[in-house]
Amino acid sequence: MGDPRYAKMARVICEYSVGIRSGDMVFIHTSPAATPLVLELTREIVQRGGYPQYLVDLPGVDEVFLRYANDDQLRIGPPLMKKVVEEFDVRIRVGADSNTKALSNVDPRKVSMLTAAKRPTQETFMRRQASGELRWVVTQCPTEAYAQDADMSLREYEEFVLGACLVDRDDPVAEWKAISARQQKLVDWLTGKKRLQVNGPNCEMIVGIEGRAFMNSDGKKNFPDGEIFT
Repeated sequence: MGDPRYAKMARVICEYSVGIRSGDMVFIHTSPAATPLVLELTREIVQRGGYPQYLVDLPGVDEVFLRYANDDQLRIGPPLMKKVVEEFDVRIRVGADSNTKALSNVDPRKVSMLTAAKRPTQETFMRRQASGELRWVVTQCPTEAYAQDADMSLREYEEFVLGACLVDRDDPVAEWKAISARQQKLVDWLTGKKRLQVNGPNCEMIVGIEGRAFMNSDGKKNFPDGEIFT
């Protein structure tokens, strides 16, 4: 029997983070190590009336491509991801790397060229997510590689990640909604303020915040980082 927390995690993602609706075209980008979570995501998406499609990265393929691709190939950009970003309603990225150092010795010039080729797709992504046309979330499925990077055993790392996702609670969706509400009060309070002063036993700090925008980091209002088009 699989870990029941992955079923809860899938529910949090589909009900809370991206709000799967009937008719949604849902793209899942992941690796084989995330299979337990992807199976639960598929069940949730289908039961909610969505239509899931997948891109599963095989370990090592990115390294091989970057080592042997010529400049013309690197300039093409990812045509599949371009279609996803232009046409799909939801994108779910589940990080599940088996080797987080796989690209450490790849020519950085090639990495830069590929990154530049992805930029137009990223700009489309930014536009569509800002308008609400494309809903998305990035999450992680614990792997040995991530555990090693954190100097933990796999079991310890699983407990850490799944606990942080609140899927060890009876109703994680309700827990996330409560966190969102609490944090929104702070966001509302900070809006329009000019200065923030922090005092504590070993801290006395004043920070100027005039003109800054504050956003609720609550598991569903996400913004792109380096993961989005990897």
